[in-house]
Amino acid sequence: MSDKPEHQNPFNNLSVSAKEYLNLKIDEYKLRGVEGLSTLFNTILFVTVTAIVAGVALQLLGLAAGYAIGEMIGSTALGFCIMGALFIVVAIMLYIFRKRLFINQLIKIFIKPFFDNGEK
Repeated sequence: MSDKPEHQNPFNNLSVSAKEYLNLKIDEYKLRGVEGLSTLFNTILFVTVTAIVAGVALQLLGLAAGYAIGEMIGSTALGFCIMGALFIVVAIMLYIFRKRLFINQLIKIFIKPFFDNGEK
């Protein structure tokens, strides 16, 4: 038998240190995951709220422009038709450029929280 106490055994110390290291690494990955998810959900929430506010503002501006155009040309209905046609043209343009405007940008937004590597 050995004269050294059990806690002085180098293999026991190595085993304890390895377990502590593994637990710390697991905690680090959990914290990184929580940070990434919280950043992601924060971004989603911000984009959603901003889109809703911008949509309401755009509707009100569209109504005001429809009335203004209608007053200028003498027909409110025609003013609203012109604004409707303008919104349809904008919607078609958004559809045509959707990949460049939305898909690529969303991929960048969703990848950034998970693969940031601590650079801020």
